[in-house]
Amino acid sequence: MLTTDARGRIDSYAATTAERKLDIRFDPALPLTGEAPDGSSRFEIRLSGLGKIIDGTVSVRHAPGATILDWQPETPAWTRSIGFRSTLTATSDGQRIAKVQPK
Repeated sequence: MLTTDARGRIDSYAATTAERKLDIRFDPALPLTGEAPDGSSRFEIRLSGLGKIIDGTVSVRHAPGATILDWQPETPAWTRSIGFRSTLTATSDGQRIAKVQPK
């Protein structure tokens, strides 16, 4: 489930299975629409039963035909060297495709 604020920016994303819930929160909300300015946000990933498992910053950049998110974990300390990039593109029928790769 994706939740947004009044300006269409992403507040949080949650995914649930029978055993666990994954929750990603952004502060401030993450601007992903093509009309939004580039920006950055803090993120926190929580997993039920474990609490916060990782946090850091994510930067958003809009390019022609794509939205690029550069994730930089900060805690726990060992994750600092594991940054990654998500590239979001839209298909002709409006679906969003996400490609994730190391930075």
